[in-house]
Amino acid sequence: MSSLPSSSAPRIFASPLARRMARENNLDLAMIAGSGPEGRVIKRDVERVLANPAANLNVAPMEAQVTKKTTELPDPKLFFTEDEFALEPISPMLQSIAKRLTAAKSEIPHYYVSIDCHVDEAEKIRARINTALKDKDIAEKLTLNDFIIKAAAEALIQVPEVNVAFAGDHVMRFHNADISVAVALPGGGLITPIVKKAHEKSVREIAAEVKELAARASEMRLKPDEYEGGTFSVSNLGMFGISDFTAVINPPQSAILAIGGAEEKYLPGASGPEIKKVMRVTLSSDHRVINGAEAAKFVATFKSIIEQPFSLLFE
Repeated sequence: MSSLPSSSAPRIFASPLARRMARENNLDLAMIAGSGPEGRVIKRDVERVLANPAANLNVAPMEAQVTKKTTELPDPKLFFTEDEFALEPISPMLQSIAKRLTAAKSEIPHYYVSIDCHVDEAEKIRARINTALKDKDIAEKLTLNDFIIKAAAEALIQVPEVNVAFAGDHVMRFHNADISVAVALPGGGLITPIVKKAHEKSVREIAAEVKELAARASEMRLKPDEYEGGTFSVSNLGMFGISDFTAVINPPQSAILAIGGAEEKYLPGASGPEIKKVMRVTLSSDHRVINGAEAAKFVATFKSIIEQPFSLLFE
């Protein structure tokens, strides 16, 4: 009885043309690093080896080759001619962000919960305060995001189960609500300056601090302790017309709140349909330390606070 082929031998993915070229030139496909989709060996890989066998034959252990083929994505430059694109160097900051977010997304078990918040009252109060400041020639202007940061901080204090971080065999439970605020940088990139102890600050204090931090961030003048750490993040794309989105958790934190834009919608009212400004928020949580019930409690608490914003003015 003939024996079946060993199932331990790894399958080599290659295009038919690459297989024929390798066979005709007595090349072992297992020793050629593939650059095609999912590590597939294609024509140009064989041609590269034929042009310079010593430099391009892959003599790494087969286990390493298999791991490489299953973890590396194809190089997009291989699918286009040089006149079809331009290459632009990625700054060290963007490289660092890319590595950090890739690690966060692959290593942190994300899950998401969303809720719709009515922000009519917050917008009315904000408009009244801004009008009063203008009448007094005070060069300040509050944004809805300032109320959101304050509401998130208050919600963290009321639902401390979300104000945590995963620390191996421990859970870090924070005493303060230090809110990282995502800020886009000129020329690309992102940084998250921190409003420390935001739960102890007024909305006006938060507004002034965010404005000052964002200004220094745009000039790359923030100190490391002003953007590294934090216990929770807020990312707002509402000003760009985005209705909702999910955000990637910012390590070492365990949660981030993604804010969509406020949209006018017809909703049932006491005496018929009413127009309400509705803002959808989505919480991304680390399932290792925050369970679904805790995440749901947090967004419900945030909703209650932002929909009754008058209380935020007395903190």
